[in-house]
Amino acid sequence: MSQPADIKARLAALDPAQSFAVTAPAGSGKTGLLTQRVLTLLGVVEKPEEILCITFTRKAAAEMRVRILNALREAATTSCPKDPYLAQTYQLARQALQKNATMGWQLLENGNRLRIQTIDGFCAQLARQLPMLSGFGGMPDIVDSAQVLYEDAVKRLLAELNSQDVIGDNIALLLDHLDNRMDRLQGLLVSLLERRDQWLQFMVACHQDEQFQAKLEQAIYQVNCQLLLEVREKLTPYGSDLVMLADQAAQQLVSEEPDHTQVACLGMVELPKAEPSHLAQWLGLADMLLTQKGQWRKSVTKKQGFPTGKTKAEKVQFEPLKQAVSALLATLSEQPGLADALQQVRSLPPVSYAPHQWQVIKALSHVLPRLAGHLLLVFRDQGTVDHSQITEAALVALGQDLTPSDLALRLDYQIKHILVDEFQDTSSPQFALLERLVQGWTADDSRSLFIVGDGMQSCYGFRDANVGLFLRARRYGVGDVSLTPLQLTTNFRSQAGIIHWVNQVFKQAFPAQENIPLGAVQYSASAPFCPVLDERPVLCMGCEDSSRQLEAQQVTQLVQKHLDERPRETIAILVRNRSHLRTIIPSLQQAGIRWQATDIDPLASRPLILDLLSLTRALTNAADKLAWLAVLRAPWCGLNQQDLETIAQVASKTVIQSIESPDIIQRLSRDGVLRLQRVAPVLAKAYLQRQRKHLVTLVHGCWLALGGPAATLDLVTLNDLDAFWLVLDAMPSSAIKPFNHMELEEKVVKLYAQADPEGDPRVQIMTIHKAKGLEFDTVILPGLEKRGQADSSSLLLWQQRLSEDQQAASSLLMSPLHRYEDEQGDKLYEFIRQQEQQKQRLESIRVLYVACTRAKKQLYLLFSGEQNKEPSKDALLACIWPAIRHQIQWQELPVANTALASKPIKSGQFLHRLPADWTCPGLPRGQLLKAYRGEEYDDEENLPELNWDDVPRHVGTVVHRALYHITITGIEKITSQTKAYCDQRQAVWLQHLRQLGVGREDYDRALQSVRAAVTKTLQDSQALWLLDHSLEDSQCEYPITMQVRGKMLHYVVDRTFIDAAGTRWIVDYKTVEFDARTGSLDNLIQQEIAEYKSQLQNYVQTFQLMESRPTQSALYFTNISRLIKVSL
Repeated sequence: MSQPADIKARLAALDPAQSFAVTAPAGSGKTGLLTQRVLTLLGVVEKPEEILCITFTRKAAAEMRVRILNALREAATTSCPKDPYLAQTYQLARQALQKNATMGWQLLENGNRLRIQTIDGFCAQLARQLPMLSGFGGMPDIVDSAQVLYEDAVKRLLAELNSQDVIGDNIALLLDHLDNRMDRLQGLLVSLLERRDQWLQFMVACHQDEQFQAKLEQAIYQVNCQLLLEVREKLTPYGSDLVMLADQAAQQLVSEEPDHTQVACLGMVELPKAEPSHLAQWLGLADMLLTQKGQWRKSVTKKQGFPTGKTKAEKVQFEPLKQAVSALLATLSEQPGLADALQQVRSLPPVSYAPHQWQVIKALSHVLPRLAGHLLLVFRDQGTVDHSQITEAALVALGQDLTPSDLALRLDYQIKHILVDEFQDTSSPQFALLERLVQGWTADDSRSLFIVGDGMQSCYGFRDANVGLFLRARRYGVGDVSLTPLQLTTNFRSQAGIIHWVNQVFKQAFPAQENIPLGAVQYSASAPFCPVLDERPVLCMGCEDSSRQLEAQQVTQLVQKHLDERPRETIAILVRNRSHLRTIIPSLQQAGIRWQATDIDPLASRPLILDLLSLTRALTNAADKLAWLAVLRAPWCGLNQQDLETIAQVASKTVIQSIESPDIIQRLSRDGVLRLQRVAPVLAKAYLQRQRKHLVTLVHGCWLALGGPAATLDLVTLNDLDAFWLVLDAMPSSAIKPFNHMELEEKVVKLYAQADPEGDPRVQIMTIHKAKGLEFDTVILPGLEKRGQADSSSLLLWQQRLSEDQQAASSLLMSPLHRYEDEQGDKLYEFIRQQEQQKQRLESIRVLYVACTRAKKQLYLLFSGEQNKEPSKDALLACIWPAIRHQIQWQELPVANTALASKPIKSGQFLHRLPADWTCPGLPRGQLLKAYRGEEYDDEENLPELNWDDVPRHVGTVVHRALYHITITGIEKITSQTKAYCDQRQAVWLQHLRQLGVGREDYDRALQSVRAAVTKTLQDSQALWLLDHSLEDSQCEYPITMQVRGKMLHYVVDRTFIDAAGTRWIVDYKTVEFDARTGSLDNLIQQEIAEYKSQLQNYVQTFQLMESRPTQSALYFTNISRLIKVSL
């Protein structure tokens, strides 16, 4: 096998005596190189703990540990492989094993001696060793999201508003600055707390340093000079022509428009100096050359000082000037980045603060440190901290540069070699931590620092990652350690066709020059290791359809084609945001394509979850009228709008009081009275017991008693409810720490539907960020025309600008949010915002690069738009538009689209809710409702007896899933081997039963019931026809939606298809227990028909709104093998 083109760099990276900064583009074998580096170091150190490997995710840390240990095990048990890379790894592992045996490390028996940690884990370890010095009395819990804690700290701060001191005065000033909008001030302060590790030191310095304003204004001056110098250098080759034309234009304008910006260029003999004092001339040049949108002018007129002339003499005089400026514009337009740089001149801020600006900054310098102090108190009270606090604690634990702590000195003795993975995603505090770890290291002390990263894959700016730190480290080193830069170029992942396309397209997309302050990364081309596999490895598809249905159809067709033609290969659908899957997932479902996905389908938007949140809020707060009304509107009660308005209009009572008041109840409709007769006692009893029961027991039990499961059509959400109950179970609800509904909602927002246990592992759906580090045979990138999330305003904007110069310190720009009445805004604030937006657009290029480089064999890029319209500048598509616009294959929506999912949904007239006379069945003893009921109250006898069994319901759910699987798999493949199929699926069925909550003691009974129902179904000739997936428009577990009075209602139909006669069949599966000794089979069937007839009626009405054809509804009884038609 041939060696990679960059083999010299790879071999150099294994020198344990040297420190390196390795640039490792996508697919370059970064993890393999890190593994070899660690194996090399294990061969020379005295203890494995002398090597510290730092990663940014637990997954990366686990992968590295597994790779190292596997290499050691293979070296201990196998012979040397022939592959050059594997052979090299084998030899390094053998040397490490020899050292392991000599020193008695027992690494294979104790792999935890390998110090491979996440950066957060390492910081927590440092803080844990010196808890008092780090500000903790003991190690607190660490939370990923501390939103509720931030809100608590802000409330404590704002409580000082009326205090007669400097804090109260400055809070009042900030409140006045925001037009006395307390809610806005609170929200802005909360958002600032999460990033306090960036602004706290500056705010303290502002409060203490009298020269701080001068330093900030000097930074503004330097930024002005830097940007003007950049423009001047780009324009210097054309300076003489430009100056002459600008002067001529000014001469024409001065008499008629003396205030015109270009008049500042009058008498100009050379390009203006790169200083703010000459900004007026620069603005004049910008207006002469650029449109207001920052694009090169295609022509000039008298408005720019280039008239055509009225007389013949004037035309002779002016025509050469117009031709000269047109020629100059054509030349300048070919210079990359010049238009953007010139446009930035227009946004340059004044070099000094206005008095009101500085007044607000001074107020913040008092208020924000106080706010940080309140947060520390909240942390202490709750015994909980966020990751920023842990990082700060770790920095404190290590001491200062000139006064290292005992811990820092001990680590300096223990750690000899540090490796850092994904260094491009390092934040400023993390970089500072690494600087302190290597403080005092020298080139000849047998220690090494090894950082690996790829600036082209830095895509975590929203986590404060700063790719400029990687660029600067590669150029100047880290702290006292100089780093030798190494560049990997070989891509082992993708076929050559994809690599060539990526090189061609992204060479144009990435900036032409590296820029450390902005985090601009130059493109580094990759060399393919794999040959060309396909003539068209990359396909760009444009869909002329604003509804994005065409794009969804194209994605579905691509997936289906891939599965048919390449059944052993993987395919991934990658999106920037989850919302970009809104039309794609239903299209895949309609096609019967299963997939695997994690954290894609949020639970917080499901109606059932929203109803449960309302129920929780209501039971914990009688005054929350909106929550109580939502509870009464939910399907378990279903009051109509008129009844709700009657209850809501009673101002003197809470809702819970109103629904128990005879005076109010008599004003309701007859239907409303019947519903409240059942619901009101349940709610009243639950509310009275709110202080006696655990919150999850209270809410879950009340939901069951209300008939929540019976009122729920969304079986998918029912299966995911465990996640909600777990969150609720963890919520505090005591006098010491009362329930906080905002905290609950924040946690619920982060819940997602479970991954489909029967999903096809070949088809993966995820966000681009989730896909980082992964690879797939085929990658589909839809929704590329979609814009990213819009920026929100911040009370304070700042930008710490890293210097291009090694000797120069970083500079700081800072500006407060401008007042509302200031229509033009604040130029400094807007300049910082524009700089951040520019950094985000640069990151968008890198995000798309990451997405494209996940593909091994085939890459598809899709978007919806118009052929002659450029994409939004904030869309991923805009990053590569100039390079691919002529490669696009445009798709058109068929004139006759018969797909059911694309038909318009008409407004309906019905609402799903429990019948007014619904009664709760017996409830299960020994399970949750037993805890809900309790046994200490006098009215115990009024509760229903708990005598039912949940197992049959769960058996029915699993049988539903089994029939779904049989249909999409193909019943013809299964009927000939029923026993083998059931044996194979039995473990899956058991797993489903466990997930549904079936107890261990019921496993055998439930599993036998599932198997019996499936076996009987597969032996039934009617079922063979019913489950035939080749029938027209064959659908299983088919979700349908209709709009009723502005509200979307969702149904899931077990089975639907169109038979040979053109009739739409709508079938509901039923798994019922029948004992001939206790009743008649015909009576049981009639009971089931009576119970589910209205549900089938809803299904039929929904389909009739969408299509015009005969319908036939039916029930199929799985364990008695009967298909019963239901007449409606």
